[in-house]
Amino acid sequence: MTKNILMFSIDNLRFDCVGFQPDKRELEEYDALELLKTPTLDAIAEKSLCFTQCISTNTYTTAAHASMLTGLYPPRHGVRAFFNTSLNPKATTMAEILKKNGYRTILYTDTRWLFQKYIGLDRGFDFCETSDDAGLLGLLEDLQEEKVFLFAHVFDVHEPFMHNTNNYRQDSNDDYLEEMKKLFESYGAPGNFDAGGNPTQIWNRLVRTGPLSDRRIDELLPVYVKGVSKFDAGRFAVFMDGLDQIGFLEDCLRLIFSDHGEGKCAQSNKAYFGHAGALFDNVIRVPLMISCPDLKPGVSDRLTSVADIAPMALALLGLDIHPSEFDGINCLSETRDSCYAETWVSIDQLEKNLINDHTLVTEVDELPVCALSQMAFRTEESKVAVWHRGDAAALLDSSSGLSNKEFISAVFAELLGWPAGSAEIEPYLGLLEDGSMSREQLVAHFAEMEQYKNRVPFRYDLSSDPGEEHPRTDLAGGDLAMVEKMKEMNSQAVRTEKIFKRKAGEEPQPNEDDFPDELEVRRMLKDLGYM
Repeated sequence: MTKNILMFSIDNLRFDCVGFQPDKRELEEYDALELLKTPTLDAIAEKSLCFTQCISTNTYTTAAHASMLTGLYPPRHGVRAFFNTSLNPKATTMAEILKKNGYRTILYTDTRWLFQKYIGLDRGFDFCETSDDAGLLGLLEDLQEEKVFLFAHVFDVHEPFMHNTNNYRQDSNDDYLEEMKKLFESYGAPGNFDAGGNPTQIWNRLVRTGPLSDRRIDELLPVYVKGVSKFDAGRFAVFMDGLDQIGFLEDCLRLIFSDHGEGKCAQSNKAYFGHAGALFDNVIRVPLMISCPDLKPGVSDRLTSVADIAPMALALLGLDIHPSEFDGINCLSETRDSCYAETWVSIDQLEKNLINDHTLVTEVDELPVCALSQMAFRTEESKVAVWHRGDAAALLDSSSGLSNKEFISAVFAELLGWPAGSAEIEPYLGLLEDGSMSREQLVAHFAEMEQYKNRVPFRYDLSSDPGEEHPRTDLAGGDLAMVEKMKEMNSQAVRTEKIFKRKAGEEPQPNEDDFPDELEVRRMLKDLGYM
């Protein structure tokens, strides 16, 4: 059996930013291809089996990594909205399986809040290390006599683009500051640049609230690609060389991939550049490279899901895990006809309570509000997508135990796939409270909205419409079968524990010793650019 296992996740790496991928259409369109230099990734690809059609299960980090580590789709692993629910306790992780088979298990991540403790993606890991490459290499040297499973997750390709997360050398972010200064000057806002400021705050003043807040792809894609090239020649090259120098890569199974990409993600604004939105291919299509001594290198166009990563790895290791335990399959010997993906939207209740980037005036007064937005099945030639639209009658039947406020929130989430904040709920709450409107009338009102009526299934023909510009609603029999399968998957989804079980400021219960400090977590996520 292979001695060591490396699963390396490059957060936010687009599918077309690797040399083996033939489809460089969008990079060429926006003059970004000439900026792409990835010799480290390309050298690994030459010795790997590379998949050009690997599809993620989500458009954001947490849920996609849960699929990688469990081989399950989100409805079964339970980590669905971005930072809302924890991993299904009945799901088995790769680390748990490998630990039982004699491996020492290491989780290494630049963003520990997205994995550890509350979400549960650290289950089965002996060690959880954070953003210290040298320290990790030292730990691996100490474990040289043992079989090791290393799951590494790095954040350098994520925004702020061109910023190195762990500052692996003293001057590693000088080019980031130079690029930001040039952008502030070219867009007429030089006074907003602060060379000594927090890197994320500098980025936010440019992209979130400043001259690039429209996030146009023609402006941001070139900067993103520069960041990919910087990572490949910098931290990634040094990291892989370090693994090689200590002998970790000898007789090693290597899987290198991404959780999602960065690109078109807004249905109403095709030029908006980001992720965590709608299920467009340049966000859910990701690179995947697998290499080990017994695997022949090459390029495969076989359809693959990130949920297949765990089953394929276990098969290559010769571990007999029954296929029924996974939604993923071993794509080295089996063929899949479609890949499932979904995305949720949420309201962050912290933003309204900020005076500035550091000062809080009140505690969070509401739990996170989330709603399932879109589901899709991606095939080799097409994508069938469904905007989540619940059944009005079923909603009424199941609402007897809900308060009026909870009921209105459920109406927004189930009928419009949208999480409602207080400002949206209050007008309807007043009508229900004073008897001006019944719950039946409220549901009937929403069912007549265009937002509800327009939430119909659609498909993209990817061979003739690779840019996904022209959704079609004339679904055929096979398409309708996939729509019904998506609805069935969601209706049978597991319900897992909420991460935040109470409002901030409330006294903890005796069994809530591990309850996270919500404000601390949200401030951390904000510093990472998530809010």
